Amino acid sequence: MLERARRAYREACGTEPVWGAVAPGRVNLIGDHTDYTGGLALPMAVDLWCAAVGGPAREAGRVRIVSADRGEGAVLEWAEGESGVLGEAVGRLPRGHWARYAAGVMAECEAAGAGVPRMDVAVAGSVPIGSGLSSSAALEVAVATLVEEAAGVRLRPLEKARVCQRAEHVWAGVKCGLMDQMCSVMGREGHALLMDFAEATAMPVAMPADVAVIVADSGVRRGLGEGAYGRIVEECERAREALGVGSLREVRVEEVEGIEGRLERGLARRVRHVVMENRRVEEAAAALRAGDVVRCGTLMVRSHESLRDEFGVSCGELDAMVEILTDGASAGESGVYGARMTGAGFGGCIVAAVAPWAVEDAVARLTDEYRRRCGRACDVYRVRASGGARGARLG
Repeated sequence: MLERARRAYREACGTEPVWGAVAPGRVNLIGDHTDYTGGLALPMAVDLWCAAVGGPAREAGRVRIVSADRGEGAVLEWAEGESGVLGEAVGRLPRGHWARYAAGVMAECEAAGAGVPRMDVAVAGSVPIGSGLSSSAALEVAVATLVEEAAGVRLRPLEKARVCQRAEHVWAGVKCGLMDQMCSVMGREGHALLMDFAEATAMPVAMPADVAVIVADSGVRRGLGEGAYGRIVEECERAREALGVGSLREVRVEEVEGIEGRLERGLARRVRHVVMENRRVEEAAAALRAGDVVRCGTLMVRSHESLRDEFGVSCGELDAMVEILTDGASAGESGVYGARMTGAGFGGCIVAAVAPWAVEDAVARLTDEYRRRCGRACDVYRVRASGGARGARLG
């Protein structure tokens, strides 16, 4: 990825970059739509990456941002009489343009006092765009880490994640939670991270040696900026206000059944998913620590059912993938412990926990049957728990 980013930089700028950084995507094993409600999640950083390289801007008052993957780049320019603050130029980029994610991070780093030098930037990635594996967070965190390298500063891990989250809120218009950015910053080799968003902490949970993680991309895309994600966040906030709690994390499992009479049906279903999903995350982390991958897989399937039935964020293609992998033979016979949609939903990917000896058969079965049922191909990746973002030598 670094070499692809370097080639894109050379083509755009005619010189060699000076600084480099990489950041991973993530897959969420369990715990979706819980981060922005103060809940729990169990993601892991994965060995799919975004690389960012940069060098001093060639022209005064102009900064180039280009991508080896994402099509048209962008130029940040300052009008005569402006202060030269990055946010002034970022605000003129077209809404929905991918460069708002990268340039917005630079603007937020500057606002946080990082002393961002004026630099041209090129990026390249192996995280599938729009798949639910956090290509946007990987891009944001890679650029933030590049800023650290160029400016000679080090942000605290949580501060860096929050800077990237603010950039997505302010400049991309997506009111995301903090999970993706935290995972990309804090990823740990061989471990998932038990994240508590009420406390903003991430505790490593070792992945058992007898489980492989595969991710399958449905090929269905839906941009989060189109409004569905924002509406869900707003509905969860309305439910919180109606219940009079500081966050939905405060609602206890034993209170769920009584909520139906206090909220309209749609909001009650949102709350039920969030509360029960938090419980499933706790149980899944405990199962992994105990090496009980069968129990963890069962919880993954229940999570998918809740996201499909209670939260309404799955789709026919994701449901088909989960069904193909989990229907029929028991986990001991098929080697597939569990599967679920991962990410915000409406398309993207599923994640499955599989015995290492069963990976090849599971992938073949999934690709063949998915094409037969849904009339389209699916890309499947075997991913491993990765470390987090880091600067990269370009020598």
